[in-house]
Amino acid sequence: MQVSTIIWIVVAIVVVLAVIGFVAARGRGHRVEAQRERAADIREQAREHDQELREQEAAATEAQARSQMARAQAQRAEVEAERLEAEARDRSGGAEESRRERDERLREADRHDPTREDLGR
Repeated sequence: MQVSTIIWIVVAIVVVLAVIGFVAARGRGHRVEAQRERAADIREQAREHDQELREQEAAATEAQARSQMARAQAQRAEVEAERLEAEARDRSGGAEESRRERDERLREADRHDPTREDLGR
């Protein structure tokens, strides 16, 4: 073989290797770019998820506050109901006492009434 043929073979091998290297580098570049895009998509999904999570937490906090307000209102209503029950008992007791006093006065009046004496006999 002549030297020029060997040189052409070496040049051809170098060119083929350069083309293979170029194609491989572009393939890696596309793969890297695809991975970057995928990572960006994942980050965007994570941001959206964080936003949804914050909204859920805000809704839960609001519901908790409403629950506490409802409990406080219920407790106030219960205290008011107990106060009204106590007032009703006092008034009922007062009315009963007034009724007993009235009955006693009527009996006393009957004892002093001469026309009522005939009824007692």
